[in-house]
Amino acid sequence: MKQRGFTLLELLIAMTLLALLMGVLYGGLNTAIQGWTRGSERLETVNTVRLTADFLRTRLRQSRTVYRNDVASGQQQVYFSGEAEQLIWVTPMLTHLGLGGLYVLELDWPEHRYLRLRWFPYRPGDGVEDVVIDPDHVGDTVLLEQVEEFSIRYYGISENGQEPQWYDSWDSIQQRPQLVSLQITHAGHAWPPLTVALQD
Repeated sequence: MKQRGFTLLELLIAMTLLALLMGVLYGGLNTAIQGWTRGSERLETVNTVRLTADFLRTRLRQSRTVYRNDVASGQQQVYFSGEAEQLIWVTPMLTHLGLGGLYVLELDWPEHRYLRLRWFPYRPGDGVEDVVIDPDHVGDTVLLEQVEEFSIRYYGISENGQEPQWYDSWDSIQQRPQLVSLQITHAGHAWPPLTVALQD
């Protein structure tokens, strides 16, 4: 019995169908890879935001009321500075990172692009000196990039006799605010307000 082989036309049709099938499979695979990459990037962004928020919440919640010597007046003032785009406070740092004890933390928004954190040990000076800053023990890091909006508000009694209210900056030199609220827009997404009650 004579066997019949594939004709050239049949072979061309088969190769065309195979090419179409491979194209569909490649397109589906490429779409899946892109989706997985976008999902991984979103997950990484969410984790970064969560870690940043947890860090700031903890460091603010555990902040301390400490005083410094004001060189101009010669009096003690609470070591806390609150502006609309900058916050300076004193808080304990993590001992397992080798940063035990009280530290001064400075959070700001340079160039309106990212959140920066600076820190150095809290070491009150003697006499009329302010806090002693050792250049060898100053840390500086970018907490969060792609920060499009950033603002800080403060709630409490700024002066005696006033009712507690929200302020865009904190001017009291005798006491810290009761609450600090951070508003952050990161990579096109506005965080829920990060509002923290400060310890006494």
